[in-house]
Amino acid sequence: MSQAIELEATRLRPKVVNQERESLYEDVLKQKLQANFFRDENVRLKTKVQMLEVELNKNQRLVDELLVKPESVASNGSSSVT
Repeated sequence: MSQAIELEATRLRPKVVNQERESLYEDVLKQKLQANFFRDENVRLKTKVQMLEVELNKNQRLVDELLVKPESVASNGSSSVT
């Protein structure tokens, strides 16, 4: 099995590398930095979404409470109209 994987890897490897090792190293470094940036941004955005969902749930409960209060006051007959 490992021979098949190694054969596949050598078959996919280019025969001639046209770029210098240094420029390839720089490209790899840039890709790693970009991946780290996106990973950090993803964590930050997930945290923001979670905080907004908590706030939304809190506001939804408040709206539900406000909708229920007038109904309970009206059913008790103690509603005051000015």
